[in-house]
Amino acid sequence: MKSYDFVQMYKEKNNLPSDYQAAKALSITRGAMSNYKHGRPLDDDLALPIAQSLGIEPSEILYVIRAEKAKDIEHKKAWSRLAKMTKQAAYATTNLLIPLSIFMILFADTIYYVKSAFNYQRESA
Repeated sequence: MKSYDFVQMYKEKNNLPSDYQAAKALSITRGAMSNYKHGRPLDDDLALPIAQSLGIEPSEILYVIRAEKAKDIEHKKAWSRLAKMTKQAAYATTNLLIPLSIFMILFADTIYYVKSAFNYQRESA
């Protein structure tokens, strides 16, 4: 994945049909956007607003940027692995939190009653 791919996703998410409109929304020049489109890595300060808009970790974008800026292949591979791991960790966390939230909602009353019964027994003794 290239850093400009995140700009493409940003454009789609925010219904921005052109690079010009995306540049305007991100407060950058059209020239900078053209540079990104033609292979220059994004500037670090764009990672946060793009990530917030996409609902992803900024580190995922920053690692891709670092991979693009790396001088040798081993560093590129290392930064790319970190980007993939960040994406996988975020996905795993989301997939864990949703069922856990549902479990808590479904069993909240049961947990309350068990706790109440325990407290009642302690007070009675």
